[in-house]
Amino acid sequence: MRKLTIYVFVIIMPILLFCDNTMEVIAYMEGENEHDRLGDNMTSLDFNGDGFDELVVYSPNWPEGAPQHYGKLYFYEGGPDFDAEYDFGLEGTEESKILYTFDNLGDMNGDGYEDLGVSRGLNGYWYIDIYFGNEQQELEPDLQYLPEGNYTPFIVRPLGDVNADGFDDSGVIMVSTLGEDQPSKFCICYGSDTQIVKEVLAEDLGIGSSEGMVGVGDVNNDGYDDFTIGYTYYDEYWSERYTNTLYYGGEEIDSEPDVILWDEEQTYMTLGKPAGRFNGDEYDDFVGHFDNTSTYFWYGQENITNQYDFLLSYGGGGSSLDYGFDFGDVNNDGYDDFAIGNHYAGGNGKAFLYLGGNDPNNVVDMEFTESVNLSDDLFGSSLTMGYFDGDEYADLAVGAPTNWDYHPFHGRGYVFVYGGNGQLYDTANEEEAIPQPPKATLTAHPNPFNPTITFQIKANDYENLQIKIFNAKGQKVKTIKSSEITEASNHQVTWNAQKQASGIYYCILVNVATGQQLAAQKVTLLK
Repeated sequence: MRKLTIYVFVIIMPILLFCDNTMEVIAYMEGENEHDRLGDNMTSLDFNGDGFDELVVYSPNWPEGAPQHYGKLYFYEGGPDFDAEYDFGLEGTEESKILYTFDNLGDMNGDGYEDLGVSRGLNGYWYIDIYFGNEQQELEPDLQYLPEGNYTPFIVRPLGDVNADGFDDSGVIMVSTLGEDQPSKFCICYGSDTQIVKEVLAEDLGIGSSEGMVGVGDVNNDGYDDFTIGYTYYDEYWSERYTNTLYYGGEEIDSEPDVILWDEEQTYMTLGKPAGRFNGDEYDDFVGHFDNTSTYFWYGQENITNQYDFLLSYGGGGSSLDYGFDFGDVNNDGYDDFAIGNHYAGGNGKAFLYLGGNDPNNVVDMEFTESVNLSDDLFGSSLTMGYFDGDEYADLAVGAPTNWDYHPFHGRGYVFVYGGNGQLYDTANEEEAIPQPPKATLTAHPNPFNPTITFQIKANDYENLQIKIFNAKGQKVKTIKSSEITEASNHQVTWNAQKQASGIYYCILVNVATGQQLAAQKVTLLK
């Protein structure tokens, strides 16, 4: 087995820009050759069931000097002896290249080992291999999803246990080989200790390769894990739109989404990601709509709408198929923390850590900047968290695959692994914390109503307020603008719902300057 060389003398410690928080580099990996782009994607999982996570790192340009690059996955065993030498690997071949998308699928067959899904193929013929975890660390595929008709299995992602049967499930996206003439299909692969069954959940969705399907945890705390589906499509005016939708898990899952999280033009963002329990309550949280400057964050709650709870000021890691984002408890305080990469930041890229707590915020608690003396390192393109070094703190691995387009002779990739630290603390104080929105109340009467209802708003500042109204599926049906609120007598505004169907509606008072949700009212239209 070939071992990676460790060049300890070139490690440049992270530049920490926020107070005394620090996470030491516990391992530093370099690619095997000058242009392998090690760290282009990563995941973590306990593949061998020993209680420690393996770090799995992707190199797309392996092997060196081949007519074609077939890709390779490097596995670094977790435990007290965790180091920068990989322990075993999965190599692509001339007939079967390892592709960018691979992930920890959880324990699909209930044997106590976490399983790995890998997209593979060559020259447009793509398929998916599932490797069940095992103590011997054998990497022979236990399950394959092969092309069906004019569809190609392209992406496999973890969904969690969406039907609460004790087995983790996964999602497979079937991308059409006919392009716009035949939209994509989204499938659920239900875990089982006997036979894993793949069922089509939704079809005729999506027109390209930006589709996403990812588990986000139990965001409404009903005992079933939930997931998002994102895709691109053309509207009636032939404008390309980007959307992401939330599906609640259950014994049976409807093909129609429960909430439309966003539906916009020219965002290029279709993927959501789980964020754990950032504020420590019984609901799982999640994020989405990554772009170069911000990310949306939702707290889990019983009734989720498309109104996110706050903005993160950094985003942009990864690609349209995945984003540099993950969560874990890096200081072992009982709250999940999360990190996000931005390979556009600062020229070489950065990563940012946010610490969870009972009253968390969107102030960055730690900033990581690395350089190996090249511009366009793309640090933060990928990252993952896991328990790698055998202690009780989650660790953070950040990839810097180097931009091959700019450095054809210096495309060696790098991975930095930072050890968790129990001394990390929330750096927000009165001066650094985000400005709090003005205190406000929203009342509605009569309730139930037909067909008009009057909202009474009381606030310190009315110029930046809006009321956004959503139906039970999270679709926005009305926005009452700031000008209507400020001009209304006694700040009372009326909504005429004559064109809406009977049912429950959620009315959210929002500060449009900060994106903060200030107050909410559930109202019922009875016709």
